[in-house]
Amino acid sequence: MLLELLQNVALLVALSVGLQLLAQRINRPGWLYALAAGVLFGGVGVVAMMTPLHFAPGVIYDGRSIIISLAGFIGGPVTAAVAATICIAYRLHLGGAGAIVGVLVIIESALFGVIFYYLRRRNPRWEHPFWLWLFGLVVQSTMLLLQLLLPERLGWEALIIISPSVLLLYPVGFMVAALVFLENERRRALEKMVTAHNRILEMIASRVPLAAILDALLHEIVAQAPGMYASVLLLDEERQQLQHIAIAGLSAEYCAAVDAALAAASDQAIYAAATQRRRISTRNIATAPEWDALRRLALDHGLRAGWATPIFDPTASVLGVFALYYRKPAQPAAFHLRLIDQATHIAAIAITRHRQEEALRTERDFARQVMDSMSEGLAITDAQGRLTYVNPTLATLLGMQPEEMLGRFTVEFTVGEDMDIVAARIEQRRQGVRSAYDARLRHRDGHEIPALVSGAPYIRKGQFQGTIAVIADLSARNRAEQALRESEERYRLLVDTSPYAIGIYQDGKIVFANRAAAQLIGVDEPSALIGMTVEQIVAPDELMQTRARLEHLLRGETGLYPAQNTYLRADGMRVPVEVVAVPFAFGGRPAVQVLVQDITERVRRQRELEAQAMLAQALSETTELEPLLERILEAGIHAVAAANKGSIALVDTDGALQICAVHGYNDPRTRVLRFSQDFGYGARALRLRQPLLIADVRSDPEIAYEGEVEEAASVQSAIAVPLVVRGQAIGVMSIDNTQRKDAFNDHDLSAVVNIAATASLVLDRAQLFEEIEVQARQLAQIMETAPQGLILISAAGRVLRANPLGARDLAILAGVSVGDTITHLGDQPLAALLTIPPTGPWHEVHAGDRIFEIIARPVSGGSAPAQWVVVIDDVTRSRQIQAQTQLQERLATVGQLAAGIAHDFNNILNIIVLQAQMAALLPELPPDERQRMEVIVDQAQNATNLIRQILDFGRQALLERQIVDLTALLDDQVRLLRRAFPESLTISIAQEGSPSGVIQVNADPTRLRQVIMNLAINARDAMPDGGAITFQLASITLTPEETPPVPGMTPGLWARLTVTDTGVGIPPEILPHIFDPFFTTKAPGKGTGLGLAQVHGIITQHAGFITVATGVGQGTTFTLYLPALPATAPALCPPPLDAAPPGGAQEHLLLVEDNAMLRLALMEMLESLHYSVAAVANGREALTYLRTPDAHVDLVLSDVVMPDMGGVALARALRAEGIPIPIILMSGHPLDEQTADLQSLGVAAWLPKPCPAERLAHTIAGVLMGLNKQMQ
Repeated sequence: MLLELLQNVALLVALSVGLQLLAQRINRPGWLYALAAGVLFGGVGVVAMMTPLHFAPGVIYDGRSIIISLAGFIGGPVTAAVAATICIAYRLHLGGAGAIVGVLVIIESALFGVIFYYLRRRNPRWEHPFWLWLFGLVVQSTMLLLQLLLPERLGWEALIIISPSVLLLYPVGFMVAALVFLENERRRALEKMVTAHNRILEMIASRVPLAAILDALLHEIVAQAPGMYASVLLLDEERQQLQHIAIAGLSAEYCAAVDAALAAASDQAIYAAATQRRRISTRNIATAPEWDALRRLALDHGLRAGWATPIFDPTASVLGVFALYYRKPAQPAAFHLRLIDQATHIAAIAITRHRQEEALRTERDFARQVMDSMSEGLAITDAQGRLTYVNPTLATLLGMQPEEMLGRFTVEFTVGEDMDIVAARIEQRRQGVRSAYDARLRHRDGHEIPALVSGAPYIRKGQFQGTIAVIADLSARNRAEQALRESEERYRLLVDTSPYAIGIYQDGKIVFANRAAAQLIGVDEPSALIGMTVEQIVAPDELMQTRARLEHLLRGETGLYPAQNTYLRADGMRVPVEVVAVPFAFGGRPAVQVLVQDITERVRRQRELEAQAMLAQALSETTELEPLLERILEAGIHAVAAANKGSIALVDTDGALQICAVHGYNDPRTRVLRFSQDFGYGARALRLRQPLLIADVRSDPEIAYEGEVEEAASVQSAIAVPLVVRGQAIGVMSIDNTQRKDAFNDHDLSAVVNIAATASLVLDRAQLFEEIEVQARQLAQIMETAPQGLILISAAGRVLRANPLGARDLAILAGVSVGDTITHLGDQPLAALLTIPPTGPWHEVHAGDRIFEIIARPVSGGSAPAQWVVVIDDVTRSRQIQAQTQLQERLATVGQLAAGIAHDFNNILNIIVLQAQMAALLPELPPDERQRMEVIVDQAQNATNLIRQILDFGRQALLERQIVDLTALLDDQVRLLRRAFPESLTISIAQEGSPSGVIQVNADPTRLRQVIMNLAINARDAMPDGGAITFQLASITLTPEETPPVPGMTPGLWARLTVTDTGVGIPPEILPHIFDPFFTTKAPGKGTGLGLAQVHGIITQHAGFITVATGVGQGTTFTLYLPALPATAPALCPPPLDAAPPGGAQEHLLLVEDNAMLRLALMEMLESLHYSVAAVANGREALTYLRTPDAHVDLVLSDVVMPDMGGVALARALRAEGIPIPIILMSGHPLDEQTADLQSLGVAAWLPKPCPAERLAHTIAGVLMGLNKQMQ
């Protein structure tokens, strides 16, 4: 059985090889080849089934599984399907028990073959012998497993019997057959490739365009390697950039995008292959870093793998890159590598050949362009002398077209007399001799053309091929030679008649000079200069530089001339010149031609212009007199070349000339020289009012200086020019030369005169500048010290200048500074402020709580003012003082009216109080009547308080001043307020400013308590829902340098009390009226409108100040300022009153009261206190009473305001008469300034009206007790 199977396998292998050979004959791409191959494979399978191994009836074994799997492996699905169909039909025809299994074996073999077909196409590594053997093993193993489907136990028996042979032979048979086929397939591919390459080489040889050659090459490669795409990129030799030239399978869009990317980036794979000169293989473009620049582009076009190979020429230079692509990640197969290596070699041949042809074509074109563009004629002949090439120059020279001359002999264009010469020269060239000769050519119109013919033989491979001749037209040269001869004649004439000095310098001396040169040097004839050297002509200080310049010029250096030099005349005088020198050949040897121009006048003008510029610069840089004179003198000396010293003298207050500036003089004594106007050349020029040119100063004794300063005595020649400003000679400028006489000429004098005229203007302007500066300083001082703000603005509103107050006011009014542009000031637009106000000369402007008065005046400068001066006056304080004064005057007026009425009211109330109190003391008075008396007293006291409020705001109240500890007083009042006010109000107190914690004032404590109470009540009423009242007490010291917080406050120690609430605040429209009497915002019956008016009056009467700060919804703060005392003296507190008024011991009292009823009431009250009382109606009566001898009075109790003589006048009279009786004054009026010294007048106490009986009793008792102590 093994032998039969082996024979069958061998047959199958042989048949498969034959089938493969047959397939080679019909190998054509497409479905026809696949169909034919399937028929052949099917036929072989049928043949195999005709010679099977008969295992059992209907069960046969043969090599069809190998044949069918080979059909799928080699031909693909179409071939496998056709071959399987044929074999299935035949197996079914044979029938038997194994027919179905046989059909399944055919199907599985075809299926595995097709699978392996696609695997090897995807990756050539599946064509390895191992994988082929393994594939055969899989197919045969599957076939053996299918045998188990045979009926009964035939499958197991067959499996046991044939398995070893099948598994041993069939996989090997498949492997061998597949390898044979694959090798034949590769051989065919290589043969096809060789054929394609030969075709490509034929295209290269046929000079087909390079792009077409490479395109054909790529398509051949793609056709032989399915699934691969290729392109060729050429490397630009100049720009070193890659660009596609041919593509196969790739889109033009992709290639264009790659070209653009390659021009911008050089770090991706394709470019790296060219620069790194090696193959770059990328298995997966999606992850390869070298494809970062092109990754997205490649992936978008379906490319997943790439391969770039550089293309080298025979010299190993990179020509371009061969780029390959795959649609799936993969590595190139070995076959593809061989294919591309060959293609790269062919591409290199094509590109190299193309570039060589391009270079050759370029060189040929270049040579043709060179020959065609030659300025000389060019002719090429063959060996017989016929013209094969004529350039346009030669044809034009002969008046012909090049085409007309080709094929003709050169002698046809030669003048007859010269033909023999031409023929002889041609014969010499045949012998290989070069020659050049003159000949005459004949123009088309017949005229002769002189020409120089230079010819050479053209020899190739040792054989004479013709001649090459260059023909130069000598017509221009002949004309040039004639023109040169004529030019030389004209040049000589020009040189001889030129106003410029012309000479030739050769071998270190002058060999030629024209007549102008002789005149410049000061000799009679040009021949006198011949042989002179540079040392004899050039000034010594410029000699070395001139020699070096000539040497460099002879060596060929440029840029050395023109140059300025100083030449020496024969008489020794220096002459400034401008020299132009050029090297040339003279007599066949190097020489220098020199052209010299006398620039004396130009230098003089230049120095004058420079001097004028120096003056202008001096004026622009300084206006100070001394440095300005120095600069003027420096300019004057610079304007005159011969000057080496100089001075400027100004006329002083005594009329003498005082040296103020010197130049060139080293002796410091020259700076203090002083001359009278009768001596010296400067004084003479000043007297004559005209410029002087002194050729020899030493020869004139009237002007020669003979003093101690040797430098001043060394002047040889001078120029003196007076300085005249506004018609007045103010000084003289002297320009000196201490080296020689006659150093100056009229030109120098004119230059100095011009400088002096300009200097006079400069000095005039300097004086004007000085005056302007003085005025500017005065104006600046005025602006700085002006009490108002001053600003200067442009017509556009730009702030040009401002004094300090103006800058401060600008910041408040507009928030700007100098240099900014303003559109408004406060609440007024700028345009309105620049007009006349509707009333008065000033505009009133408001900025917050500040008030300003502004007036603007234009600065004259044409029809429309270009600038405005704005005066700003901050009248806030003055307005506050004015309002305060008006308020005080208004209150004082009301107070005076109230005081006059209050006096009478006080008397009435005093009577009522005394009568009620005495009635209440009656023991027989019933209790209810006594209660009524107390009600009368209380209501009278209320009336008294109302009168006191009226007197307080009018500053007419009586003050009982004493040293008060304001801290203790405030503490007492706050404790009282905390008990009296509701708990919804928080009352706090703070103190600062006094180290001892004591702040003392000289004040009426009762009035201060009233002030605190009134302000607290106002604060309470402003916080109906509760809030906080804060009292803050501080001691402050104002220095004279400080601005007081309130206008009118004087330097010194002050007590500051602030009362702050968190209430509703005061509306702005109400704020100006809060201190007006009887002004209230409360409902009728809720307030009198006297509280704040009383506060204002009390504080003002204490020489204090009050301010208010408020905002609606932000609360209110009242600030009180009172003059404070140093915390040294102990504060006085009024002694407490006893419950019962003290009585007397029949002391004698004199009562002085003009009101009869009040006098009677007081007498009754005093007598009830056990005093002996005498009563009179006025002070005059009191004096009369006291003058009586038996008058005995211990105390005088007197009213102040009475007819004929008041209480104060009575006190003065008593003191004047030496009556030492103490006096107590009573009044409802305040004391005026005339009663400030009441204590010195013997006034022991002061009592207000109405006065309670208890207080009156205590006061009288206290005065009498003090008197008794003094007597003891």
